[in-house]
Amino acid sequence: MANITTNAVSGSNEFGKKLLAFVTRLATMSPTYQRICYYNSKSDEELAEMGLTRQDIPAKVIGPRMYL
Repeated sequence: MANITTNAVSGSNEFGKKLLAFVTRLATMSPTYQRICYYNSKSDEELAEMGLTRQDIPAKVIGPRMYL
């Protein structure tokens, strides 16, 4: 009969949390992330004054690096 254990070794959960926190900090320091936050903080009216809609934000920030 097979035996499956679903709980990980006790220390690995803490490592995972620290790793996730580190990766999150790296992502939030990214200039791309900061520009997206800047545009997302604007109201729809402010974006319209800039000639943008919410759908335009990724193309504006990421530009030609975005592959869809």
